[in-house]
Amino acid sequence: MDLKVLVISDGSAWMGALTQQLASEGVPATVISLSDSARPVITSSLLSGKLADGTPVARYQGVVLPDDAPAGLSAAELSALASYESAFSVRQVDGYEYPSASVGLSGPAYGGPLDGSTATITGAAKAAGFGYLRGSFRFEGTRGGATSYGYLARPLAATARTSFTPFLTEPLPG
Repeated sequence: MDLKVLVISDGSAWMGALTQQLASEGVPATVISLSDSARPVITSSLLSGKLADGTPVARYQGVVLPDDAPAGLSAAELSALASYESAFSVRQVDGYEYPSASVGLSGPAYGGPLDGSTATITGAAKAAGFGYLRGSFRFEGTRGGATSYGYLARPLAATARTSFTPFLTEPLPG
């Protein structure tokens, strides 16, 4: 597996921030802009290849998308990404995702500033490769501020198409 990340960007502020953070952390990334008419088509051959002995090899250790189904990617491209991620156990990070059944969540029980609130790392997160994280952490700022914004939602029962495993939990404000 090549140790670089594939970033498929829609040009949004959050995708710019994620791309900038990868660069500042020294993480090699290939950025594909969805607004570029000459961009490559996302296919299995773009995502993976074979070594000289025929062993399959992943070209990216992670995929960053603007959301779970970005405008500008065809159904075939989304399918190629899903197959690649499954075949090579590659994680996908969505830059923004509104809580909905399409991603295995109920509608938001809360949406607003998270400043000063405390989130807790779950056992599932630790078991999924984040074992170095400890306990809980506090969001920057003071409660009621506007530094961190997010949605709090509950996972729905898993279906054949969707499931959601929380890596962070936080009590509803109030």
